[in-house]
Amino acid sequence: MENNLGYPVLVILALCAIATYSWLNKRRRSKRLLKEIDAQWGKVPEQKHKASACSNYFNMLRAINKDKFYIDDITWNDLEMDKVFGKINATWSVPGEECLYAMLREPVFNDSVLKQRDRLIRLFSENRDLRRSLQFHLACLGKVDSVNIPDYFLGGAKDSPLLKNRYMLMAAAPLAALAVMLINAPLGFLLLFISIFSNMSTAYRARTEISSHLVALSYIVAMIKSAEKIARLLGKADGETAPELAEKAAVLKNTLGKVKGLIRKSSLLLYRTEDVFIEYVKTFFLGEILAFRGMFRKMSKYGEELHAIFKTLGELDSLIAVASYRANLESWCNPELDHLDPTKGIKLEFEDIVHPLLDDPVPNSLSTKKSVLITGSNASGKSTFLKTTAVNAILAQTIFTCLAKKYVSRYFMIFTSMALRDSLHSGESYYIVEIRSLKRIIDSINDKVPVLCFIDEVLRGTNTVERIAASSQALHYLSESNCLCFAATHDLELTSILHFHFDNYHFQERIENNEIIFDYKLYPGRSQSRNAIRLLKLIGYRDSIVEQAERRAEAFLETGSWQAIED
Repeated sequence: MENNLGYPVLVILALCAIATYSWLNKRRRSKRLLKEIDAQWGKVPEQKHKASACSNYFNMLRAINKDKFYIDDITWNDLEMDKVFGKINATWSVPGEECLYAMLREPVFNDSVLKQRDRLIRLFSENRDLRRSLQFHLACLGKVDSVNIPDYFLGGAKDSPLLKNRYMLMAAAPLAALAVMLINAPLGFLLLFISIFSNMSTAYRARTEISSHLVALSYIVAMIKSAEKIARLLGKADGETAPELAEKAAVLKNTLGKVKGLIRKSSLLLYRTEDVFIEYVKTFFLGEILAFRGMFRKMSKYGEELHAIFKTLGELDSLIAVASYRANLESWCNPELDHLDPTKGIKLEFEDIVHPLLDDPVPNSLSTKKSVLITGSNASGKSTFLKTTAVNAILAQTIFTCLAKKYVSRYFMIFTSMALRDSLHSGESYYIVEIRSLKRIIDSINDKVPVLCFIDEVLRGTNTVERIAASSQALHYLSESNCLCFAATHDLELTSILHFHFDNYHFQERIENNEIIFDYKLYPGRSQSRNAIRLLKLIGYRDSIVEQAERRAEAFLETGSWQAIED
């Protein structure tokens, strides 16, 4: 009797040991993940994905909402915004990094949206326990490579031959054959054999296509399960102190009830077992294909709900990433953005602004209600200043964060024309690419929302006379329109031609111990430096060349015209 009782006890003890080991192992993994979350807070994130791999959601939104203003590709590339995105992208999930990328490319023109984002960012900065719990669930969801998750609920991934209705008839064929066997056994057996052989061939061929979707479908199911946990977590938050969290909890709860069927549909599709009998049954009756069809139909039916879940999780993850980014900054401020009131005029003011990609940036300050023309020698800081101002303008209207002590601005549509090059693909010259880039800025000007544009070396791709004539008129047009233009140039003639329409500023340098020193500080007025000529002497050019060049430059500044060189 005792021996008979011993075996059940051993089995129970073995099961308890397995359960305990599993629980301890899960707990260890959770502790490691939380430790990693804490270690990465406030640090520059290690990028595992290129920014281009995080642009699927944005590209689909841009295709759907064509009338919205987005940061265009020229501006994004001019400003190296992929690298700026990488500095901020401390997200833990696909929805997080996809929504953060889309957020940075869609400036907001609404106070309430930006201030709501700021309240959540501050909440995540101050409430460590809530933030860690959210990050833990998002990290458990994780990221996947080379899969376009938004494509499955925004309407792109629907063209599959496996969605045809004939598979329903094929799945029912073995049952029909069994019914025929009751009337005519030989005929029924023949039909059963044909249907099973046909279904097995179809099922094995279909597995190749189904497997290409399994990663995405598995992730969507995991996203729903994570959303359930996060909804419960947010439901415990104080609705009065954090109404934004209560709103997001309500969104998740309202949508989760509708999409739970996806989890049930996925069980047959995602379930694998070593039980040969069960696998054969699934194959005979096309179980995986029918589950695949069911999931696609559910995703098509509840695409809006899946989008809402994706967007809600993505906003939480991306705003936590912004909170971590702020914690890594030495200095930052919330921008002061004016409403879109045309009577207020255009204004831009900032104090000690810096570029987010520079390790040791030199801060600069400016206050202007006019367009700005910047002169100075190469490498003096003109282009960096343009990029610094442009990037902060984008961050102001997206993550409500500026790398400055103070930032005051109107709401702007932001464009650049800077890092242009010849187009080998279209066969267009640099000048054609340049004037097309400038035209898109001119075409964007409207009476409602002012344009903030940044142009580096306007129309440099043509001869001096035509360049100055055309660029002066183009810049004058911008300055007289609903536009604030920042332009850098080597053409000092423009500072005189546009004196009444542009404020002049410059960067300068000095030569010490036969070395050129830049301080990267912005100064009022146009550049007076002729160090480019002095450098000729430092390198070893003949004195006659240097002296004549200096006299010729002085004569031009006095008379405004170049004198012919006589024999």
